[in-house]
Parts: sequence; structure tokens; C-alpha cells
Amino acid sequence: MVNWFSSKGVKTTSCSDSIRSWLSEQGIQESRDTLIEGGRELRRRGGAGILAEMLLESLGGEDAVIDSIRTPGEVEALRERSDFILIEIRAGVDSRWKRSQDRGRIGDPTEKAKF
Repeated sequence: MVNWFSSKGVKTTSCSDSIRSWLSEQGIQESRDTLIEGGRELRRRGGAGILAEMLLESLGGEDAVIDSIRTPGEVEALRERSDFILIEIRAGVDSRWKRSQDRGRIGDPTEKAKF
């Protein structure tokens, strides 16, 4: 779904991008563990909606499709925009695993058992 919007020229981003940005600012190398710990630290400091709040700030009012929304706090933060629309998409483990492997992002598990 995100790829479809991207192919139509819509900006796409992820709540995890907030963590990646913070890790980079802190000089911390991105890995699965640092993404998890970075997310925990940011939520500890800024509350449950901090990742979405950081994205909204970086978007500056620009329209975008945001994926990897994980917590109700992130949804609440995004609802601050009057034009926010939430679409839930569920995918099975096999299709999520395949996408993860195709994307090859740093921090993604390389073993299905750890996925």
C-alpha cells in the first residue's frame, strides 16, 4: 500500500524514521537493538506519541503516508491534524517476512525465527 502511494508521488515515511533520525543525531549506529532501545528511550522522554510528533514536526504540514504506527499514543498525536485518516492494514507473518527481506533495511532480522 505504501509503495502504491509512493509510486503516485506521495511522500511516505515511518514512525521508525523518527528513531533513525534520533539515533543518527546521537551518533549511534542503527541496528535492530538500537532501534528498539531508541524507541523506548524516546517514549520514556517524550511520551507514547513522541515518534509521531517528531514526524509531524519534520513534515511541516506536508501530506504523507505514515506506516509503522505502533501505539495508540502515536494515533492520538497524528489525530491532531484535522486531515488525518487512519487505514489499518494487517498482513500475515510470511508476507511481512518477505517484505522485510526484500527491503533489506539495517536492523531487520535476517533469521525468520527472530522475526
